[in-house]
Amino acid sequence: MNVIPQISKPASAEPIEGSSRLFTALAVGAIVLVNLFTFRHSFGGYFLADDFVHVDYLYHAIDQNFMPLLANFWGNWMQAQGTTFYRPLISLSLALDYLISGPNPLTFHISNWLYQTVASCLMFLVAGQIGEHFRPNEKTLNRSLALSAGLIFSVYPLHCEVVNWVIARVDSIALVFCLLSFWLYLKSAHSKNSLHYKLSLFAFVLGLMSKEMAVTLPPTLLLIQLLSTTTAETKSAKGRLLSSLNQTKPFWLILFAYLLFRLLVLGTISGGYEGSVGQGLSNSLAKRWLDGSLLRILFPFNIDVFGSKHSLSLQLKIVYLTMLVNFTAALVLAKSRSTAVRGLLFAAGWLVLSLLPTYQVWNLTPALQGSRFIYYGTAPIALIFAWLLFPTEARNWPVLSSLRLAAAGWFSIILLIITTGNNQPWNHAMKEMSLFRKAVTEQALALQPEHKLALLNVPHTYRGAHMLYNAATMSVLLSKPLTPEAIYSKVISFEPATFGDPDLINISRWRNKTEHTSSYRWDRTTMTIEPIVFAGENNNVKLSGLDLSEQTKFISPELSLNAQAPDYVDVLLENEQIKQWPEAVITLTALAPSSLQCQFSLPLSKASADGHLRFDVSEHKQWLALGQINQLTLSIQGLSQQQQLHILGLETGNLEGQRPKIESDEKTLVEDGDGISRPRGKMPSFNYDASIVPGAVSAYVEVSKPNSWFEHYSGSFRATSKSPEALFSHTLGKLKGNGVPITFTGVKGPGFYQMRMAALDQDGNVIGYFSDPLNFQL
Repeated sequence: MNVIPQISKPASAEPIEGSSRLFTALAVGAIVLVNLFTFRHSFGGYFLADDFVHVDYLYHAIDQNFMPLLANFWGNWMQAQGTTFYRPLISLSLALDYLISGPNPLTFHISNWLYQTVASCLMFLVAGQIGEHFRPNEKTLNRSLALSAGLIFSVYPLHCEVVNWVIARVDSIALVFCLLSFWLYLKSAHSKNSLHYKLSLFAFVLGLMSKEMAVTLPPTLLLIQLLSTTTAETKSAKGRLLSSLNQTKPFWLILFAYLLFRLLVLGTISGGYEGSVGQGLSNSLAKRWLDGSLLRILFPFNIDVFGSKHSLSLQLKIVYLTMLVNFTAALVLAKSRSTAVRGLLFAAGWLVLSLLPTYQVWNLTPALQGSRFIYYGTAPIALIFAWLLFPTEARNWPVLSSLRLAAAGWFSIILLIITTGNNQPWNHAMKEMSLFRKAVTEQALALQPEHKLALLNVPHTYRGAHMLYNAATMSVLLSKPLTPEAIYSKVISFEPATFGDPDLINISRWRNKTEHTSSYRWDRTTMTIEPIVFAGENNNVKLSGLDLSEQTKFISPELSLNAQAPDYVDVLLENEQIKQWPEAVITLTALAPSSLQCQFSLPLSKASADGHLRFDVSEHKQWLALGQINQLTLSIQGLSQQQQLHILGLETGNLEGQRPKIESDEKTLVEDGDGISRPRGKMPSFNYDASIVPGAVSAYVEVSKPNSWFEHYSGSFRATSKSPEALFSHTLGKLKGNGVPITFTGVKGPGFYQMRMAALDQDGNVIGYFSDPLNFQL
């Protein structure tokens, strides 16, 4: 059966790329130059975030005769835990770069730029074919459509993440193969060449092996068939559907085979994140889609670069209005409106289809972090804009043709200016990351052999650009091959194990690990490693009678407080005023002698029943990085001048005796520098002590679900109640124990886990706080 798609086309008409090879060559050349100019600064960049993990993976995979790379074809991507992805071609593309120049970031960035540029050229070719598909007699109009779509895609401001972040090539590579497949599919319809159709199927398979987004191609092809001239002439809706399905049947068969393969190999037909990260994404689904992120697609300004308002925003609105007026006028003046409407309907439907696979992970922040999720969707977006500019021919309106070209050029220049601004955070982040690695390496090597470096304020992000997410990326950054003399064994990291709030810190681990280490912080202003000087007294501070009735800010007397000493700062309030103004917010500011400062804010509604509004300062890196506190200030927001708040006092304190201790036994379960304990024997065990909590009669232990972290659910290490998210919980009769095997919990692995403990009273209620967690991996 012949399944090559059928397109009605007069004999005199020919595809846009065949009608003028010179035009195609010039257009492709222009698109290449525009991409080169737009992303020229990325060539001098460094690796970021997950890039480090992939470079480390390649380093070891090549040492193992490429077997891990081959395993990606029949297993989970990179044999990773906590995700379910099938992307073997991505690792092959990275391996090719690595084989050319090793861990030199230049080669990787050149490749990323090439994928973006090839996608832009294919966008030009696909748009031209789509024009031919709907209006085969309008050669000049389709040329304008194609060039406009290719240039808009080239400079679209949501591409900075994909081009500058090496591993974000998963999106550009997948789009390259899908656009190639789409273009060959349409070419086969015009040329009646079965080779084009077969190559289209092959490109689709390669797209599926790059990223899950490729699953949208068959429904996209089905949609364009349903809206095509030939199919639309079929009277019966059922006939149109059956005809379109027949034309695209091989693509659907490949898709079903792919989904079945995923189910058998990965246990699921959809990709995504597991554990508390995946659960957190599911819980915040509506918020992430409805927080204005969709509007950012049309107004793609990085708020940290351009601010909340910018003059270019008004210019974009004018351009969008011009497009709509132009399209409306074309519908009024054109003899046949059907073609223009069907083309726009297809582009809009393509966009909707491209967004569907991102439903779980979609997160386009005001700083445009997460813009990679819309990269695939910018192809139909470019087509929509180009179609609004060139919906019908304007032979009798030469002025209108000139205005359209001017509007397309104006729009492209505006997008280029925005993209240049959006690129700046990525350029800065790559530069800072390179300087950070160099500075940490030099400082670690300068220490005495028996000393280690405890590091705070590791750069997590910069204005939406990813940098160092977790301890895993930190460890490979400071190891071979990225650091010739591996120094990670001399560095103690306090970053999240996988993902999490970069400011949270396990203070128990900090106090245990930094007794014989040198403490440093990364200064993001000077881009240097600076020592943290812990000075001052360890005594608690108590201040009373802080009346804010005639002022909105309280400034303490000069203090000398060691930042490591207190666990909390309590602000003492009147219960009546808490009930009266629960939404009022108190901000605590701590200042160091070095002029460094940190701030924490809490609403009055967070106060306890006894009127204490507690700031858990010691679980925040920004507090510890101060070293010494010489002043505390309180300010209040949310009250009018007539409303007076009386603060009874301010005091600091620690949690000694208010929570148990739990730790690995350091024999069969040993903690590594990333804060994760790993088995060193057949029976990994831990030690605990709940007897230090007054009134305790038993110890209660909780274990998290695989790849889940209790602080992801609560936002804090300071838990006072049992977690409904625990995989396992058990009450131990003994208040103290050593060498307790983890196997008693029933945990069999694999995955990352957390274990924490609380002291219980005789009624089974939690006394005080849960311990800081013990993190381990099986």
